[in-house]
Amino acid sequence: MTRLEATPVEVLPAREALEQLADFPWPRAVVAVVDQIRATSTIVAALAAGAREVWPVEEPSEAIGWREADPSWLLAGERGAVRLPGFDFGNSPREIEAAASRLRGGRLALATTNGSRALAAVPASAAAVYAFALMNVSATAHAMARAAQQSGAERMLIVCAGTEGSLAVDDLLAAGTLADRLVGWGAQPSGDAALVALAVHRLWRGRELECLRASRAGRNVMAVGLGEDLAACACVDRWPFAARRHGRAIVLEDCSNDRKG
Repeated sequence: MTRLEATPVEVLPAREALEQLADFPWPRAVVAVVDQIRATSTIVAALAAGAREVWPVEEPSEAIGWREADPSWLLAGERGAVRLPGFDFGNSPREIEAAASRLRGGRLALATTNGSRALAAVPASAAAVYAFALMNVSATAHAMARAAQQSGAERMLIVCAGTEGSLAVDDLLAAGTLADRLVGWGAQPSGDAALVALAVHRLWRGRELECLRASRAGRNVMAVGLGEDLAACACVDRWPFAARRHGRAIVLEDCSNDRKG
């Protein structure tokens, strides 16, 4: 495994904070985006189920337009945690996993309140961009280290989608878990948000489902009868692959050989 000697790891607590990074050196940064409950968990689940690509979109109308032009598109998304009218799936990793036969080899457009917008907000000039969740956090760490080595990137940035402009403890938990993996290879936390995320990870390590249930987003999901999704979201390191953005699409990046190294 490539060492990350003193590579700074920063955390943004909500996607809106991206607007404050006008002079950020994106071409020298490897970026990971998380919306733990539930967008990036759904993306990882879709790729595990065999989807060829997942396309995050900011507005449902864009996804609907794509399907009107090409009926092969599958649509997933939510507003207020509830499936959008006319969409095939909600923003649910559990529902997506159960639909593997429909997803295999296909393209999925995903429209969510926070996560898909966070992914869209990261500039294309970044050295590499990943969507991640607890279920593929170690694979994402390996992929980020490899991308940094290949691109010569000098820093890592973890972007939390947050909840409507506010920090979300579920995102901080996932961000801290990823930062912990990177710090274990020699990277250095940079800034107070990274230290807070690491503290959240250490507080809830081994009790991830309990943390998700206690979070604001988790309570919102349980309130609409989708609490079983949280158990799927809480499965740490279930999948040995990363989810990398290529253009606008998120695709599977195999990390099994990296993790053996």
